[in-house]
Order: sequence, then C-alpha cells, then structure tokens
Amino acid sequence: MFAEEALEDWQLMLSLKNGNSGSFDILHRRHKPQVVRLISRMTNDAAVAEELSQEVFLRVYMARGRYQPSASFTTWLYRIAFNRSLNWLRSQGRSKSTFSYDAQPAAGLRRALKDPAATPEHMLLRQEQIQRIRAAVAALPARQQEALRLHKFEGLDYAGIARHMGCTVPAVKSLLFRTYLTLQSRLSEDPQCDWERHS
Repeated sequence: MFAEEALEDWQLMLSLKNGNSGSFDILHRRHKPQVVRLISRMTNDAAVAEELSQEVFLRVYMARGRYQPSASFTTWLYRIAFNRSLNWLRSQGRSKSTFSYDAQPAAGLRRALKDPAATPEHMLLRQEQIQRIRAAVAALPARQQEALRLHKFEGLDYAGIARHMGCTVPAVKSLLFRTYLTLQSRLSEDPQCDWERHS
C-alpha cells in the first residue's frame, strides 16, 4: 500500500484499469477534498457537493477501462466535476441560480453581484445577471471553460494552469484574456445585463 501511495495519478488509474481496486481508494482520498470544494463553490450547497462528488468518482471508476494517460488526470477529473455541477445547476432551474463566474476585467459586474442591497428588485436583477453569466460561460469552448475553472475556482496561477492543460504560460495568458474578453463582451452587449451602470 505504501508503494501505491507514492504512485502518480495516471499510474494509479492504469493500476485500477488492470483490476487493482485499492488504487481507486487512493485516488478518492487524494482528490475528494478538491472535488467537493469545486462543486460546493459552483452549487453553493455542501450537501449537494458531497452527493455529486460521489457521482463524479463513480464515473471515474466506470470509465477505468477506457482511460488513457494522454492528459492530466486532474484536468480530466475536474472536467467531470465541472460538467456534473453545470448539469445539476441546469436541472434546478432559476431557483438554484447560485453559480457565477465574474470575468476579471468586469469589475463593475463583480460589484453588482456583491451589492448588499436587499430589495426584491435588486435581488431579481442579481439573479437574472447570474443566469446570463452562467449562459455565457456555458457557451464558451471547452478549453476556455477549463482555463476559467482552474483560474477562478482552483486559484491556480498561470504556471499551474499551463501544467494542467499541457501548454505554455503565454498560451494560458492569451487563452484567459480571450475568455474574459468574450465574457465581458457578451454580457455588456446584453441590454438587460447593464452592469456598467453599477460601476
């Protein structure tokens, strides 16, 4: 067991693929806290995060036979968690609109979403803005969503994102710039998402 604990994630997945269920236990212990944290931040519900994290690892286990160590295990794992969380949010409808990405250049939007004003009108506006942000994020290419997740939810720096995504730091900077620019452009073009007014 001690030898297995020292194995890298991809080696544990190959071991699991070959029938060693103990490798799955190690992967689960190693990565569950990060997966739960990611899902909790997206759903704003700790109980849901625990439940969905089990589904995420079940999917990992079920996909063991198809696993190929061609990409970072954590990138693959977090993408499963990210997509499962998005699906859960979509299934909840407007009443569970808790997931939000705030694009770095859009400081006005970030302040608008954090505005403590508690009137029904302001609360409805914030809920509608969050829905539009979610829709804008969902429309991004998968690679941009991945970079955004690593940057905003995992708090990785450019070098960390580059390692996860298998690219260079300049490529990450360019990718994030395009991602934030696209989000800001889409949201500012929405006449009902007038976040500039709140700057």
